[in-house]
Amino acid sequence: RVENIDFNMYVYKIGAFGSSVTISKLVKSYNDAGFPAFTQQNQSNKKLMNVLVGPFASKKDIQNNQKMLNKIAGIEVGEVITWNP
Repeated sequence: RVENIDFNMYVYKIGAFGSSVTISKLVKSYNDAGFPAFTQQNQSNKKLMNVLVGPFASKKDIQNNQKMLNKIAGIEVGEVITWNP
């Protein structure tokens, strides 16, 4: 008997930024550390781009890496988001 299979993928939202220099530096920093990172247009402010890290297979994978993910960006907390490509 199978219980609670989670087929979702998750990303960690670092923040929304307007500076292409900042965005490029963040994405490169994550990639250099071995984490895939990408951008997606912010839905509430089209002038900003969200920086997302992942996808991760589970929320636990993000939690296990959260300290390092925060440290790379110099943030205290990010946002775990369900991701559907």
